[in-house]
Amino acid sequence: MSLHQPLTLSDAATGYGATTSAHPRSVLARRWNRLRHGPEAEPGPDPDTGTRQVLSLLEIAEQALAVVPESTRMVTSCGTAAMVPVTVGRRCGEQLNAVQQLRSRLEDLDVSAEYATVADRLVRLLTQHQWLVHRAIGLAFTARPEDRTDAYRARVRGWPPAGEGDPAAELVAIRDELRRWCADIRLPGRRRRAG
Repeated sequence: MSLHQPLTLSDAATGYGATTSAHPRSVLARRWNRLRHGPEAEPGPDPDTGTRQVLSLLEIAEQALAVVPESTRMVTSCGTAAMVPVTVGRRCGEQLNAVQQLRSRLEDLDVSAEYATVADRLVRLLTQHQWLVHRAIGLAFTARPEDRTDAYRARVRGWPPAGEGDPAAELVAIRDELRRWCADIRLPGRRRRAG
């Protein structure tokens, strides 16, 4: 509202200058305070946030490395042509639950843009692995075997497929990258070194 505009009925109802942020006098008062006291300190990012994010991502990657090889063995066990033991099904269920918990923790983690790519790679790997374990359980304990079942079992026995990356190897690469980032963070509040 300008000082030269006449008061309207809505101004009278709310009171002149009720919106102090738009009032010219409050703008001048803020400018005067800035001149007298200097600019207001704007809260910056917490310097320890990056360190906590990298450490959380590293912890999840290391736990995933503990889970993925075992669940890969269980997936391969589900691909046998013989009757799959119930204990394999239980272990697959436990592995499925462990991967889901890691994925949930990772998705709940608030990461900055700097670490979003690594977090997305971890989520993608865990999602793919969770899907694979789920499909292997369904294949091993199907109630209606079909002609295609044997072909699928042969594919599962050959996991990971030739020519495609091994999820465990990719997890090792992510973990090593996160460890390098942790080593680059020298003191709380300092950013990672470039390079």
